Amino acid sequence: MRLAAALLALSAFATAQAATTPRTIAALPGIAAAENALQASDGRIYASSNGALYRIVPPASPHAADDPGWSRTALAASFLDARPHPCYYLGLAEANRTVFALCTENSLDIAAPKHLMAIDPVAAGTAPALREVGALQSIGLPNGLASDGQGHLYYANTGLLYPGSVHKLTLAGTSAVVSDVPAIQFLLENPNGLKIAGGQLYVGTDPVLLLGATRVLRYPLGANGPAPVPAVVSSALGFYDDFSLLAGNGLLVAEFLLGQVQDVDEASGRVLQSFAIGQPTSATVVTDDGSSYLLVTQRGANQAVVMTNPWNLKAR
Repeated sequence: MRLAAALLALSAFATAQAATTPRTIAALPGIAAAENALQASDGRIYASSNGALYRIVPPASPHAADDPGWSRTALAASFLDARPHPCYYLGLAEANRTVFALCTENSLDIAAPKHLMAIDPVAAGTAPALREVGALQSIGLPNGLASDGQGHLYYANTGLLYPGSVHKLTLAGTSAVVSDVPAIQFLLENPNGLKIAGGQLYVGTDPVLLLGATRVLRYPLGANGPAPVPAVVSSALGFYDDFSLLAGNGLLVAEFLLGQVQDVDEASGRVLQSFAIGQPTSATVVTDDGSSYLLVTQRGANQAVVMTNPWNLKAR
């Protein structure tokens, strides 16, 4: 009798756990070395990868019988010299209803040409396309990207085998890069993910050669850029890839080495809940037709995954 009761309790616990763990709705393969994701203010969803920037397209609403469901489509890209260029797309951010993307022509060459690309606002039913805004001047790998809403973009410049930096881009509207200057120089870390909210710059960092702690740092942003001393939001042994900001002062972190997506409390740095998924590079909350989902990019699987949102997380 006791054994039966114990088995029943264990079964009920497993059922409850399954009900509160995100499950996959759709997997979108063919997104090589998938990196970051963004839902723009117009509702369009994008995912960056090695070779193309993709638009992630939800099912038609109402769902048609011949609709294939969630899908992805690569965006056409044009460069200032009117020639094609290979591009590993990484950081994504939105400013003034324009989506910006960073790309490098060779992620293993710190001196490879790098570009700032833009997707201009498009009318309903019109296919979005990328155009080059200008070149980046940094040596390294341009990674996370964020907008301060004041005509500047900040990007994580990963140093690969040496400490990296955060650069500040000043733009002329959305048509040209005016300046590209270092704003933060790290001594022992490489910046990766980057977000701005509430006058604060959030930077995810990883130790050079993976020797040390991975952290999320928070810098107050002023007229002259980030303050010199940050607050430590979260610290652990592992590898934080990109992250997104959640309502209620939380972060949704892609923990690449552990193979987890973690809901982290910003006030305490504590992991509130997590789920396992192979090599996540970003995790964000997206919405469509009143429903909310989690979108996770996976580098090793070369795909983006649309999942349920049983924790009812909301984007900040």
